[in-house]
Amino acid sequence: MHVYRTFNSLDEASVGHPEYFGVMKEAHDDARAFNAPVYPMVRIELVDVKIDKSGLVELLNEVQKFEILRTWCLTARGGLKEIENGE
Repeated sequence: MHVYRTFNSLDEASVGHPEYFGVMKEAHDDARAFNAPVYPMVRIELVDVKIDKSGLVELLNEVQKFEILRTWCLTARGGLKEIENGE
């Protein structure tokens, strides 16, 4: 299953506890709630979540690692720009 997550790449608290969304528009709206000066550091990632019995147990125990499929940052005006994964 694919979901989107948002976080500020410079804020350790935000990186450690991203917000998750089912659709890109909701993730983009959440990302735009950050202050404009940090827009270039805000990340939206499309991640693959393994959903089977073992994946669910890992998720509930917070040990599951997600595969990052695509990554975007916000432009200075709040638009989306695709970047390399992990940037």
